[in-house]
Amino acid sequence: MRALYWNIRDVRKAAAKLALRIFIKEKHLEVVCIAKPMVEITIKVDWGQINPLLTFVHAKCLRVLRRDLWTELGTVAPLDSCPWLVVRDFNATLALTEKKGPGSFSQGSIAEFGAMVDACSLMAIPSQERKFTWTNNRKVGHVAAVLDRSFCNEAWLSVLGDSSQIVLTSTISDHPPILVVAEAIKRPANAPFRFQRFWLDHPNFPSVVEDSWKE
Repeated sequence: MRALYWNIRDVRKAAAKLALRIFIKEKHLEVVCIAKPMVEITIKVDWGQINPLLTFVHAKCLRVLRRDLWTELGTVAPLDSCPWLVVRDFNATLALTEKKGPGSFSQGSIAEFGAMVDACSLMAIPSQERKFTWTNNRKVGHVAAVLDRSFCNEAWLSVLGDSSQIVLTSTISDHPPILVVAEAIKRPANAPFRFQRFWLDHPNFPSVVEDSWKE
C-alpha cells in the first residue's frame, strides 16, 4: 500500500495540481489525502482479505483545542486485530529536538501528545529523507518543526509488514507531502473501485475528472 498525505492550502492552483499529478504517477499512489484545515476523516479500505483503517487529520494549532482531538482518537481507535494507520498534521511535537528556531517549547503539549499516542497503542513509523516537516520560510526568525507524521498500531505491522514514511520535497506548500509505504501486501488485482457520493460536493470535482480524461 502506498498512501500520500499532503497538507496544502490551495490545491486548485495550477502548480499544486501539476505537482500532485506528478506524485500520483511517479510514486504509484493508491490512496491520496489532501488535508483540509481542522478536518478528520477515517476510511476503511478494501484490500483483499483485510480492511485496514486509515485516519487523516489536520489538528488545531491551539493546545487546548487539540485535547478534544486526542480524546476523539481514543474513541476512534479500532480493536487490536484491526490494522490502523494514522497520518496527519498534528501541530504538535513529541520531543524538544523536533523543533528549531526562536519560540518557546511546551513540555505540557509534548506530554499530552505522547499520552495520546500511548493510550491509542500507536507506534511511530520510521521516517526517511527530511527531518522537519514544516517551516515558516523566513530568513529572519526561521522556525522548523516536525508537525506532520504517521503512526500505526501493532496489527498494521503484523498484517502489512514493515512500513516507512518518506518526507517528499515540494516548494508548493510549507508542509511537504508525506508518503507511507507498506510493500508487504500488494494491492489485489481484483480490488474494486468505489465511488464516494461526497466527491460530488467538492467544488473541484468536475475539473479533476476533466483533467484526468485529458491525460
